[in-house]
Amino acid sequence: MFDARPAPSCAPVACTPAAIPATERARWLKVGKQLYAAAREVSELDDGYAIRLPGDRDTLMVAAEHVSRDRMCCAFLRWNIRVEPEGGDLWLAMTGSPAAKALLRMTFETTDLLPRDVAMHAGLDVARRGPVQLDGVDAVAQRINGEV
Repeated sequence: MFDARPAPSCAPVACTPAAIPATERARWLKVGKQLYAAAREVSELDDGYAIRLPGDRDTLMVAAEHVSRDRMCCAFLRWNIRVEPEGGDLWLAMTGSPAAKALLRMTFETTDLLPRDVAMHAGLDVARRGPVQLDGVDAVAQRINGEV
């Protein structure tokens, strides 16, 4: 049965890109960039963030593919893909503990995943943004995890 208030995750709040098989990492990054670039809006939630996306079939498939891999890297997050009726938009919600929410915010503020105007409209500080590239994913994860 679907529980409207699921139990919090016990997984450590840290990004672990190495959890994604090496043969899938390039596709994971490509699909993730494609998904976040399509963001129309970001809403802050009590326990995370929700991203509004176009409601077309292709975006839904990209969202599902991205979540299927990113959940390995970010095992501490709860993912929810909501499809609005009558061909409306999609919402991708990522929620978890206060530390998980802080990590999401840092990710959105220090990477160029989200369109700049969408990030700024959401009140995110875009001054420290940098590109996410496959050869730098581990460095981004280390920065987000506070290891550097």
